Amino acid sequence: MSENKITAIPLTIHYCDYWTLPDWNHRNLSAPYWRVYWNDRPGWHVDWNGEKTSLDPEHLVIVTPDTPFSGHSKSVSSHLFVHFTAGGPYGAVRTKVMSLDMNDVMQQAIKQLRRLVSEESDVQRAIISSVAFHLCYYILSRFPASDICFPAFSPRTLIAMQLMQDSFQAPLTNSEIARQIGMSRNGFSNMFVEDTGMTPQKWYVKKRIEHACNLLRHTGYSIDEIAERTGFCDRSHFSRVFKKVRAESPGGIAQSPAQFRKS
Repeated sequence: MSENKITAIPLTIHYCDYWTLPDWNHRNLSAPYWRVYWNDRPGWHVDWNGEKTSLDPEHLVIVTPDTPFSGHSKSVSSHLFVHFTAGGPYGAVRTKVMSLDMNDVMQQAIKQLRRLVSEESDVQRAIISSVAFHLCYYILSRFPASDICFPAFSPRTLIAMQLMQDSFQAPLTNSEIARQIGMSRNGFSNMFVEDTGMTPQKWYVKKRIEHACNLLRHTGYSIDEIAERTGFCDRSHFSRVFKKVRAESPGGIAQSPAQFRKS
């Protein structure tokens, strides 16, 4: 009898917090990770694609990676948010803003996170992570399958992608990747372009910049340190490539207020 193997979806929690803010007015927010929002009272909303989505106690709002949106507020509100990335099929989804009606599962998770974040300690941080993981996996289970862009990548392309993502600080050449997956350099490049629609190095740079964006928004590393950690020879080269890929400067993110970076 054949076994049905269940593989866990890779998921990383980048940030989880609960803040009371006097305002939340931002334009053209976009980042390569998922965002989860909940507010303790109405008065805030998200604008995306010409539609307004309310942030309030009755709904959990989810923004998928690389979705450009604006945030608006009319009053003070307590704002709970989680930033996370997900792999597997959830690594390639359509850009959208989704509002879920609160149910018992989500209400319990939000209640726990509000309490735990306000009492944060070393022990509490581990519990916060556990509750946030539970909430994010639950959200993914509610995400419409029709909005998942199932890529038909060959096994060797998937291995090559993993090799690249495991080596951001010391980027691999096409020849090195091809050798590790048992192909010629041209054969590997042609296969990768056919599977993804872009060259291996273009895909590689995109992922390195996505990682840099996460570091800028969720760590205290300097731009020079992030440039080194993502395999760029210096800050100047990193800044040029970042602006070309993201249409914004890394300095703009690093110098913005904490609630802008992490909201």
